Amino acid sequence: MITLEVDVNEHADIGQIKMAVKKILQQRFAIAHSTVEINQYCQQQESDLKD
Repeated sequence: MITLEVDVNEHADIGQIKMAVKKILQQRFAIAHSTVEINQYCQQQESDLKD
């Protein structure tokens, strides 16, 4: 399992991001199959949890 943490622009196309990550894994690292999950949450919600 690989975990990648990124900040995604508000209007980013999550589907395109998933496909791009899968394509990079296949082309650069010879990964035959991958599952890409993107958990979205609002930074404001994260701030609220810290308070």
